[in-house]
Amino acid sequence: MAADIFSVEYQVKLCSLLVKDPHFLAVNHSLLKPEYFNNYHIKNIVRKVYEYYKEYSSAPSKDLLSTLMNELAEREKLDYEIQYVYKTRIEEVYENDIDSEPSIRKNVIIYCKKQEYVKFIEYCYQQLNQYDRDHEDKPNVDADVQLLQEIDSGFLDLMAKGFTKDLGTDFATAMRKLPKIIAEEKSVVRTPTSIPTLNQVMGGGYRNGAFYIWVAPPGVGKTTTLISECCAAIRQGKFVVYVTFEMSESEILIKFACNLLNVTEQEMSDTNRMGNIWVEFRERFAPQLQIKYYNEHEATANTIGSFINQLELINDKKCNLLAVDYADYVAPLKGIKDSMYQDKGNSYKDLKKLAMNQEIPVLSASQTKNEGFNVDVIEMHHLEGSSMKAHIVDGMFSINPKARTEIEIQGGIDPRMLIHIAKLRKRVGYGNTEIECRMDYAKSNLYENNWDQ
Repeated sequence: MAADIFSVEYQVKLCSLLVKDPHFLAVNHSLLKPEYFNNYHIKNIVRKVYEYYKEYSSAPSKDLLSTLMNELAEREKLDYEIQYVYKTRIEEVYENDIDSEPSIRKNVIIYCKKQEYVKFIEYCYQQLNQYDRDHEDKPNVDADVQLLQEIDSGFLDLMAKGFTKDLGTDFATAMRKLPKIIAEEKSVVRTPTSIPTLNQVMGGGYRNGAFYIWVAPPGVGKTTTLISECCAAIRQGKFVVYVTFEMSESEILIKFACNLLNVTEQEMSDTNRMGNIWVEFRERFAPQLQIKYYNEHEATANTIGSFINQLELINDKKCNLLAVDYADYVAPLKGIKDSMYQDKGNSYKDLKKLAMNQEIPVLSASQTKNEGFNVDVIEMHHLEGSSMKAHIVDGMFSINPKARTEIEIQGGIDPRMLIHIAKLRKRVGYGNTEIECRMDYAKSNLYENNWDQ
């Protein structure tokens, strides 16, 4: 049976969602105020969770939260019984299965609405009692009017918060807000891609808070493309974090240096030039790049997020773009279920939440199914593994090698690659969904090129 919406049980489960679901915490921490929790102990626990989130952008672990509450108890000299209640509540919070009752999650808005009603009724009751005490012997018309105005103002405040009507669209209000919405959309931070036509279609590049993937058959150049995109961001002064699950950090570093310094890997290995090349790279670009290697399925999206937070804390550098090579190797937060549909889909959900929580674009890549190896243009349904992946991402771009000529395949000329926009949410600009490019493997560079020229 579902918990009563005002019960302590319900409030404990709300707290469980806050500490166990990063996306729920990110979305609701400003809505779900601590004072909405009637239970004294849960209210203080939520306050500690929010304080920690404000500083570290994540929820504290069970042991850490217990330590924080013990410090609070010692500071306020609380007796043993109250400390025991805190310990018991924390145990309940972390033991709850947050997926067992989806209604808890769905009723958050209703819960906040009702708590706002309760707060306002208490306010009215206090005002009326105070009025009776102040004017018991001597009625005052001006005071009557002032009290009614205060109560009316309170109701208008509730309406402004959307708590006195259904949450459906109020078109009159929406039309008034439309210019603001458009202005906010135009002000969204975007990171330019390496392909001018793609920037035009995307309205400037990758959106903050969005998750994009590049798709191609094996060996076509997914890693090369991710590195090329990251280098475009670095040239714009962005700080890039590159997570690799296949190639070593040194191998990835060499590819970055080739692209950014416009040299081939063969030139990089020239002992006469190597020293000068690395000195130039270190001085010009090294401060804007951080590469991190993990074993396959060793790291979750939270692991990567914690690494990004540590970089910001230690080096005072805010990550502007994250590339994950590849997302299919990220371990899902819910644990391996031995189901490709669930595991890979959940990993993509986690990376999408990471993009939203960090307010940065996240790029990754994936292979195609076997039937996508020889098609002219790779579409969404050719994506390997879980179909959930295609639904979760904000953009999917396919790298199509079928346009390569025999001469290009044999080497000597950068091969043609047709970039196809298979999916794109929040499309802003206009342009072709198929873009002519070439792949320079020696310099780890994907660049736009008119094949007729």
